[in-house]
Amino acid sequence: MSNWRTDPNIPEKVKEKMREDDRKYQRKKRKEKSDLKKKENYLYRLNKKVESKAHSLLNQKINAGLIKRGKCLLCERTDTHAHHFDYSKPYEVVWLCPSHHKRLHMGTLKEQEIKKLRKVWK
Repeated sequence: MSNWRTDPNIPEKVKEKMREDDRKYQRKKRKEKSDLKKKENYLYRLNKKVESKAHSLLNQKINAGLIKRGKCLLCERTDTHAHHFDYSKPYEVVWLCPSHHKRLHMGTLKEQEIKKLRKVWK
């Protein structure tokens, strides 16, 4: 089956109608996804008030320029996420790149990486 966008047998007028239908469908899909994400975020904030407050307070300081994002503690990348070990201390964070942050939550960090994190959080 050929792609309708590149098929020379389909008239340009029909292709334009198909493109418009596709754009409408994609807009509707994005809106539904956006609404679902808003609901998920609301439920997260509702169920995890302490965590949500810690994230919010830290983001306010970052946006005000009072706290600067650091390099990843494990690999020195500059695009980092803040990781809280204790949500009651919202400004005490370890900066990790997305890859290391995800691996920390999944429990797949190497032993030497875990040792490095423990040195910081004693």
